[in-house]
Amino acid sequence: MSKIGAEVQRLMGISVYAECPECGGAGEYEVDVPMPHNAGRDVGYLDSEWVTCDECGGEGQVEKTCTDCGEVMSAWDTNENDIETVCFECRHNR
Repeated sequence: MSKIGAEVQRLMGISVYAECPECGGAGEYEVDVPMPHNAGRDVGYLDSEWVTCDECGGEGQVEKTCTDCGEVMSAWDTNENDIETVCFECRHNR
């Protein structure tokens, strides 16, 4: 994002997004599906399938939250490098 776009988001208080910790930003992940034995096969086996991530709804990103209070952070709370993990209120109440 451009510096002007980031500054507009910061001033407007638009939410900041981070990579989804559940799917790693992919929006989906692979799960094991047990397949039971049947008439043509005498043993069961594990198959796999891709499912949409419930945490991010398939978007690959979630709203960033403050590590102290748990509130959703806005662009106003972050710094230029986007590495802040504490919101503006908690940072100034310490």
